[in-house]
Amino acid sequence: MAVLIEAMAGVRAGGSGARVARYPVRDRNGGSMRNIRIDAPRAHRGVNDASGAVSLEPGGTRFLVASDEDQDVTCIRLYDAAVDGDAIQAFWLDHEKLKPDPEEPELDLEAAAWLGKRIVWIGSHGRSKKAKLRPSRHRLFATRLSRKNGKLALTVTGAPYCSLVADLGKRWPSLELDPKVPPKEGASASRAFQTPRRQANC
Repeated sequence: MAVLIEAMAGVRAGGSGARVARYPVRDRNGGSMRNIRIDAPRAHRGVNDASGAVSLEPGGTRFLVASDEDQDVTCIRLYDAAVDGDAIQAFWLDHEKLKPDPEEPELDLEAAAWLGKRIVWIGSHGRSKKAKLRPSRHRLFATRLSRKNGKLALTVTGAPYCSLVADLGKRWPSLELDPKVPPKEGASASRAFQTPRRQANC
């Protein structure tokens, strides 16, 4: 879980046996970074291979996290970095809006960030381990947080952007975004220059 890992990586001894973690979370107006108190490493259950995560509020300990192992569905979970246990709440994203490939619907989410009042999520834009095209992974989309009946709701807003790699290739052809990928290597968001030009139609 990226937020928690970043926090624990920078812990230092604090008063009364507490630990203070400093990690780069800024408010939406670009304010100063906050110190978060975490008294011990925490165990959060219910998510496999956590990937992208964002803080729910500036200076708080709650965070939203995605898994890059979700297959037929995509679930975003809410945890508290200061409390062990299961997710506080789970949000199932609407695949009708995200339009993944029905045969390979895994979005393979890798990162997230606040953009104004929305949270933006990005898929790996990578191939399979056997270098097969995976159009569902070519997703950049936004979600909006709201509150309904006392509970938070996370909904997809707008249409997903499915042609990031193709558009980058058109703008900067010299980047060669579609080289021959060895069968055992594949590609990921961190190896964006090995992703295919062909995108899903959405």
